[in-house]
Amino acid sequence: MTAYHTDYHRLYAEDRSTFDKEFFKLVQKVVRRTVRNYPTVVYNNGEDWTTAYDAVVQDVYLERLLDPRSNQLAYIMNEATSIQSIERLLTKQTKQVILRRARRTPVDNLMRRIRAMADEGSISERLIHGTPHYASNSAVAIEPVQITESDLRRAANLARQVPVLWGRPDAERHSKLYSAANLQRLMELILSAISCISEDDLWGILEKLLASFIPSSLYLDEELGDTDVERNSMVLIVEMDDQIRDFVLDLGQRELEVLVAKSQSVSDEEVGNRLGVTRQTIGATKARVQDKMALVFRELGVHDSVEAVSRRIIELATIRLGSEEGLV
Repeated sequence: MTAYHTDYHRLYAEDRSTFDKEFFKLVQKVVRRTVRNYPTVVYNNGEDWTTAYDAVVQDVYLERLLDPRSNQLAYIMNEATSIQSIERLLTKQTKQVILRRARRTPVDNLMRRIRAMADEGSISERLIHGTPHYASNSAVAIEPVQITESDLRRAANLARQVPVLWGRPDAERHSKLYSAANLQRLMELILSAISCISEDDLWGILEKLLASFIPSSLYLDEELGDTDVERNSMVLIVEMDDQIRDFVLDLGQRELEVLVAKSQSVSDEEVGNRLGVTRQTIGATKARVQDKMALVFRELGVHDSVEAVSRRIIELATIRLGSEEGLV
């Protein structure tokens, strides 16, 4: 008799009709629980989530789980060993759907074009552990590689050789930023530095690459002025404060100390002397905190409010360092 991790695994193997009905109910439960953590002003045009709940459920089930290109349902059933791990993986899929509902940025548009390049065969793509990875067509094999913050910076510096198409500040749509030929060249340079790169790491490189010269107007809705942007940032901080607090609570003691010290422009060497560790250790800790912050920015979808969220993170980190009780 075959042993199954959960009843869902048993139904998945023996009774797909019943499985589909029961798993759809689980998706509904996970979506309902997850969407509450995302501000409607960013992800649902300011309307209550009840107006979009069914649409999010359908997107998760049809576009994420049943899409043969990603095959996420098979991945979940293969990886999960308990109901809790099934729900955790479903939550991840739900977050991906929700984040796509946010107002698009130039990086979103570039990623869409890069995915199209993979579909057309200009670059190679392979799904590894449920995440798309990209490589050049000349690559012998598409296998994940260990990537450091230094690798990401080197790839971004190489990609800066590619000229940008500047858009008009009053343009109603985001500029393409790169011609088709230049986007192909951009990917060639990135893949020359990192032979196989995940979509998440590629996103991070594009953010590093574009942050220094994308006009701020490309990120703003046409009808919003600076005052409105600041006000919206404050609204987001209030609505996301629990998630920001969770992020700070998950940081280790050394990560907290490095984050606060670097926010005060203290050198790596001096931080190392204070903590009794090497400058290299501080550099590695700093890179780890930067990676975690980049991830939480993407998860929260705060493309226009990074500075405000960063200030709140540093404020809470300072409070936690200075209080024996921590955050309350």
